Amino acid sequence: SLTRLVSELDEHVRPIAVKLGSKLEVLLESRVQSSSSYGARGRRLAARRVPRIALGERNLFRHLEDEEGLDTYVHILLDLSFSMYNPSTQPEPQVVAKAAVLSMGDVMDKFAIPFGVSIYGCDYTDVKLAGDGWRKVRPYVDVGSMGGTRSVDALSRVIPLAASQSQNRRLVLLVTDGNTDGGNSLMVPVLNELTAAGLEFAAVQI
Repeated sequence: SLTRLVSELDEHVRPIAVKLGSKLEVLLESRVQSSSSYGARGRRLAARRVPRIALGERNLFRHLEDEEGLDTYVHILLDLSFSMYNPSTQPEPQVVAKAAVLSMGDVMDKFAIPFGVSIYGCDYTDVKLAGDGWRKVRPYVDVGSMGGTRSVDALSRVIPLAASQSQNRRLVLLVTDGNTDGGNSLMVPVLNELTAAGLEFAAVQI
């Protein structure tokens, strides 16, 4: 099943998956942040401090130090509803979406970033929870259409999962074509609930 999915990642799909994965990799690398300190010796002269020599200032050299940023948990919610399976669009939205999720999962697995993956349509399934190994569950991202687009119900299921994680930063990432049963106005209350739970939200439009 996974082999079939990979074989469909032609020259139009692969750059999308690689680009999304690369952006996520840069985001996760930014968890290591630089702070500055100054000393009397060093190789990087702080030009703004030079005029302070007249005042007896000797700490003119800037030193950059790395420090850990906020730790992060990511929960990916993948829309696999009817509208994602559109043979008139090549490559199909579901192929691009699955490729993106696989790419992002591989990057987070590489960086040992805790994450979860859920898929939905009318139904909802948790493919990966925080403690699960990615390689074992990775093939289960490739499934058939799951019916209508119940994004509100799916987000409501994800909120307690993401909110229960211990990381300081917790992000819910929705991968979808944007078509939601009942209209996007129904998303407002659940997004408010998500914010109230201390979660961040982002959507990747396919």
